[in-house]
Amino acid sequence: MAGAAPRMQWASTLSRRADARYALAEAAEGVLEALGGPPDLALMFVSAAHAESYDRILEAATAVLTTRCLLGTSAMGVIAAGAEIERSEAIGLVAARL
Repeated sequence: MAGAAPRMQWASTLSRRADARYALAEAAEGVLEALGGPPDLALMFVSAAHAESYDRILEAATAVLTTRCLLGTSAMGVIAAGAEIERSEAIGLVAARL
């Protein structure tokens, strides 16, 4: 009998920090720790309150997560890690090792 196929691992984190640099660092640290390393896939949700920092957030996420695939979007509300944040600073990450 062949061995069991490796299981996918998923993690979700949310940061409400007002400073986008720290918010991304906090969210990224959470998924990296939960997954035990870089994800294969990361989905990033960034609140409109961080609009002035979108470019810097993308650059930092790419550098810190070192994921094979990063998809991101802006949002008026961010849902991650079992919480929903509306009209306030938030960065949510949902990431997976496939």
